Amino acid sequence: MYRREPREESVYELIPQPAPIDPRPPMYRSKYPSNVPPTASTFGASTASQIPVTNLAGSYDLEPRVHRHKTSGSTFGTKNLHYSDPTSFQRRNSMPELLEPARFQYSITVKPPIDAYNPRAGVRTAPVRNFIKNNALAVIMSEARKPVDNNVNYLKKSDFAKVPSYLSDVKKEIAAEKDYIRQIMAREHEEEMRYQPKMRLLTEDERQHLLTDLKKKWDVVNKQYQTMTHLVSLDTHGKVRRKEQYESELQSLEKAIEKLSKKYVFVHDD
Repeated sequence: MYRREPREESVYELIPQPAPIDPRPPMYRSKYPSNVPPTASTFGASTASQIPVTNLAGSYDLEPRVHRHKTSGSTFGTKNLHYSDPTSFQRRNSMPELLEPARFQYSITVKPPIDAYNPRAGVRTAPVRNFIKNNALAVIMSEARKPVDNNVNYLKKSDFAKVPSYLSDVKKEIAAEKDYIRQIMAREHEEEMRYQPKMRLLTEDERQHLLTDLKKKWDVVNKQYQTMTHLVSLDTHGKVRRKEQYESELQSLEKAIEKLSKKYVFVHDD
């Protein structure tokens, strides 16, 4: 028959082909003789005078010994005594007759019968129901469903234009937290003010009096400083030290005068 490769499509592949029948292999027959005991066999070692295993070398021809590896009746019994007696067979009417068939009954009842337990209870039969008829009647007798009005008027709701109750609780919690924070900050401010020096505002008379004294002192120091400005060279340490002292005093006086020139001046209240 013409056959194509299985990779290509063909109408011949649509026809089912008969399954190939493998030829039956010949019966297996061992190449080793059957009357040789297996290697390291424990068969036939039934006496205490022989080692528990035989044919350790695996030889085919064993030397004759007193103890054989194959004994009579080792597998199916003895050769002469395992046959049954041909005259001993079952004869007719030798077995007792069987009893008549009867229904099996328990000798001990686990539960009493229903009539004895409740004499009033009769046989209960399930009522016959016609589910199709019942469903049809239920549909016919039921009221028609009313259309659902999806246009909800939120202006007529009971809680319209009212503050939700949970917002009141939230406001109370926020107010309690703010009060607690305010108390903590006030306590910390009191602790800080306890260790800070007390200040007071200078009066206008005191400020003017201090400002006048500072200016007078500045004039005196400046006059002394001007007496040294004509010196070209400062050849001694005393002259250098006095000049630097005058300059530092003038700078400190000018800063003090600048501070007292402001309208409000606070000083320590000792």
